[in-house]
Amino acid sequence: MTGMSLELDGSYKGANPSDPARIHQLGPNRFRVHPYSEDGDGNYKFALSVRVINHAPEPQPLSLEVDWEDLQYMGARRFFHVGRGDDWQFLPAEVEGTVARVRYDAPPGTSYVGLCPSYFLGDYEVFAARLPQLGYERRVAGHSEQGRDIEAFSLGQGPTPVLVTGRFHPYETASSFCLEGLVEWLASPAGRELRERFTFTIVPMMNPDGVSLGLCKRTSQGGVDLEHEGAYGGDSTARALLDLMEEVA
Repeated sequence: MTGMSLELDGSYKGANPSDPARIHQLGPNRFRVHPYSEDGDGNYKFALSVRVINHAPEPQPLSLEVDWEDLQYMGARRFFHVGRGDDWQFLPAEVEGTVARVRYDAPPGTSYVGLCPSYFLGDYEVFAARLPQLGYERRVAGHSEQGRDIEAFSLGQGPTPVLVTGRFHPYETASSFCLEGLVEWLASPAGRELRERFTFTIVPMMNPDGVSLGLCKRTSQGGVDLEHEGAYGGDSTARALLDLMEEVA
């Protein structure tokens, strides 16, 4: 949706909301967004990622209102992150009821606004392609309901197995950033002692479908919450997780 020189967009993989009907233009360079929750559970309604496209050669003022439509958890929604790549800025929000507001100068080109810094499936794919070069052995542990590979990476020669997983809940982008640092550190000279004591199996992207769909906690609309429901039902992502746990144990 375009207002003057700024365009606010949710038409990419991992956006939330992705439905254009949930993005409204209120005036020039002023927008209101209604984040989406796949099951209405406010306890996990923290997914937000919209793309800001500034067509002007200079920064332009953006006024953004986010209506979370949930009052109970607004204490955890009193800020935004704005930026792109590895460059993110933390901005406090003005909160009134269920609405959080932020005003800032959007840089030229494309940037993102989210509750958390964005980490999309494409970011993971670029990172994962580097891991064999760091000494990790890659294998496909299973497939998601949408047919995506669930990749496991192994490192170490120690007698004690360790399973490390990330991104059970799609909105929890911090786990992806943390796992990038952990994976690189383990492969470095500083991680040698741990590699000799343990054998690590690392699944950095446990829920690729949910991340691609921009969801809050489930593997799909009507899918499972891996952390709390993964042992039940026939979801293929959950099955891959259970098989890995049995293998490592």
